[in-house]
Amino acid sequence: MIQKFKYLIALVLIAVGIYIAWMFVFSGNSVKLYFATKDGMYLSAENRKIRGDQLEGAIEALLAGPEKSNLSPTIPKEVELLNVKKVEDLVVVNFSEKLVTNHWGGSTGELLTVFSIVNTLCQFNDVTRVQILIEGRKVETLAGHFVLEDSLTVNEDLIK
Repeated sequence: MIQKFKYLIALVLIAVGIYIAWMFVFSGNSVKLYFATKDGMYLSAENRKIRGDQLEGAIEALLAGPEKSNLSPTIPKEVELLNVKKVEDLVVVNFSEKLVTNHWGGSTGELLTVFSIVNTLCQFNDVTRVQILIEGRKVETLAGHFVLEDSLTVNEDLIK
């Protein structure tokens, strides 16, 4: 009888271990991250599981770049996320200066960078606008082509 009880306890512990491992690997919400298509003309969504804070996690995943080889990064290397905060329907996302100084430029490149951020963040409940800050301040533009002084909404025309 004691031997059967030991086996039962072992089975319960194994089941609990499998459940915890499953939760660690497969938990998290699936989000769409918008990266540039290889031709650099549009945005395309890549689904990714994000654990923890969804807004911050989505931006950190954008910074890491795409996992699919048919997509290209939209945010330059070495850019850091300083903070993200939500105020009603507005998300304010604050990046390091490298978003400006390391940006590769071009009107389309700038547009894809901006709307990869905006479109990714606007998928979350109650988020309709995004304000991009650099080192805590509003900037006129990232690379001279697109005005960033006001908050922005989704641009579906760029999604392929």
